[in-house]
Amino acid sequence: MWTKFRASRFIWISVFADVKHQIRNKPQKSFNVNEEYLCALRSRSFVEFFAKAQLIVQESPPSTSSSADLYCRKFSETILLQSDQLEANPSILESPLLVMLPELRGLLIDFFNVSAEASNLCHRLLANLKLARSNSRFVQKLLDSIEKCSSPKEIETITSDLLAQRAPLSDLDKRDFARIHDDYAAVSRSLNITRKKVARKIRSIKIIDRFTCGLVAITSRGLTALVMAADQGPVLRYFRLKSIRRKLLRHQMLGNGGLERVGEQLEAAAKGSYILNREFDTTSRLVVRLGDAVDHGKAMVRLFVERKEDKFAVAVAMDEMKRSNVSIRKQVEDVEEHLYLCFVTINRSRASVINQM
Repeated sequence: MWTKFRASRFIWISVFADVKHQIRNKPQKSFNVNEEYLCALRSRSFVEFFAKAQLIVQESPPSTSSSADLYCRKFSETILLQSDQLEANPSILESPLLVMLPELRGLLIDFFNVSAEASNLCHRLLANLKLARSNSRFVQKLLDSIEKCSSPKEIETITSDLLAQRAPLSDLDKRDFARIHDDYAAVSRSLNITRKKVARKIRSIKIIDRFTCGLVAITSRGLTALVMAADQGPVLRYFRLKSIRRKLLRHQMLGNGGLERVGEQLEAAAKGSYILNREFDTTSRLVVRLGDAVDHGKAMVRLFVERKEDKFAVAVAMDEMKRSNVSIRKQVEDVEEHLYLCFVTINRSRASVINQM
């Protein structure tokens, strides 16, 4: 008897070690954020997206906030998120796999909601960038006019127009970026925790299937329960059969590659959340830098007005205003590029999760 027990124990240990060795030695893809970012910029989807965006950006600039909102709406309807990706589609969230796994369904709903909020914030920021580009062209035109003017009254009128311009980023709240960052961090953390749990369960199932040669214990338990349910009343038998059918369906779906699909969904959502969270961090810093550049340009205009009798100060202020305006245009392009990358990442992560359902 002890000999048989030792032999069976040795078989258990050897099988477990063999499967564990295969899982550990399975090649893993290394994740590099910088390489992922460069690949995204070189990707065909980003190039096509950027080309379409530039066609709209090159149109006549908006002069009011209402036209900026119209531009933003046109932009979003034309090339941004597709209609089936902008909101969490109920038909997708009611798939049999998600019905069997309510925790996963809640996580994916949070993922879709946060990405929709991030998309709305990007829409608003795009409208502000359109206004900033328009303001920059207007400022350059006024600076050229100042150099050609000789009348102090005309110069004073031009500087008044410069100071009267509305700041393009005035309606953006920095707390919006912080809130999106916190929401993405929370969703990413929950997705990673659940993904690790699913990975452990997959390893356990592989070990059990390897040892039992694919026999499933729940089948015998289900048949026994069916026999017992036959002696019950009609109502009790109905609910008992319904419960057993649900358990069998759940086990069958998870056993026939369903759990691997769950892991792939979680991995795609977690990866997209992580990349978008980092990208929003970069975008928020660029927006702050752009706002500082706009404030610096206005400070130089005020210096020009206050020291208009000092020729040296006026010359310095003019040179600084020109440099500041060029810097603003460059920073607008940088923020715009990151926003396009955010939209591409949102599209890609949503599509990747949906394709796994």
